[in-house]
Amino acid sequence: MSRDLDLGLVLDGETKRRKGSQEIAGIDTLGAELARLAKLPNIHPESLARELRSVRWTAPSGIEVRSIDLWLPETRPVPAFMDSEKRKLVVVSPFLDDGFVSTLAQSTAKSRDRTLVTTLSALRKLGSASRAALADFKILSLNAPDPEGDDERAISSAVPGQDDQEGETGNAAEHTGLHAKLFAAIGGSSIDIVTGSANATDRAWSARNAEAVARFTGGQSEIDGVAAIVGSAFPVAPIILDTLAETQADVDNRRLEELRLTIAELPLTLQRDAKTFTLTSERAPV
Repeated sequence: MSRDLDLGLVLDGETKRRKGSQEIAGIDTLGAELARLAKLPNIHPESLARELRSVRWTAPSGIEVRSIDLWLPETRPVPAFMDSEKRKLVVVSPFLDDGFVSTLAQSTAKSRDRTLVTTLSALRKLGSASRAALADFKILSLNAPDPEGDDERAISSAVPGQDDQEGETGNAAEHTGLHAKLFAAIGGSSIDIVTGSANATDRAWSARNAEAVARFTGGQSEIDGVAAIVGSAFPVAPIILDTLAETQADVDNRRLEELRLTIAELPLTLQRDAKTFTLTSERAPV
């Protein structure tokens, strides 16, 4: 079982209307699209959508869910932060890219308190311009979602007074890596959260991937939860950020990711015959 740090939103649904229950925008479309894409026998997407529209959902106390959406290539995702002025912003993502970092820095410039929690491997892949754009951010690091934990040991050794024993017994030992993706805007005792499968990358936020994303508001309990994630990470000093360089493992992983993306963009068709599945493509990869 994975011990990576992740996030979840638990909802209870029933057709009866109860105090505190709510409709959730987008959840009917999400269910219908998943059913349509899966092409499972005897599952009719529109019937499923109607059933989901009749459900009333109960979220944990203090949470109001605004929407749960499925982003597909024809979707135009709404930006994570619509109003950043006078709000504290926290971004948590194991992966980054130059395009998204540049957009994030520019679009949230009115915020005077911006925090980014990511991984050293993600920071190593950023160009000099992107690293400069993060100058006003508080940068913190957790392990990449990798059981070897090399990144944690590297950042521990860079923090004064952080010895190996503390790294083994402190908060970082509670999980092996970062898998959570979160975009939070905090104002007073209220927090707006965007979370799901979307990383802090252009590919995720330009709808070139398929992503499921929830938007909800919470209170002090959720603020404390985000603070706990931030508090479990190690600070990355500017001098460390400036000197990070890609390792051979980073290069190898990047090549594997490029191959995965090439395969993902192929026009593939999955055919099922009882227990036999056949995957075919209209063209060979270039």
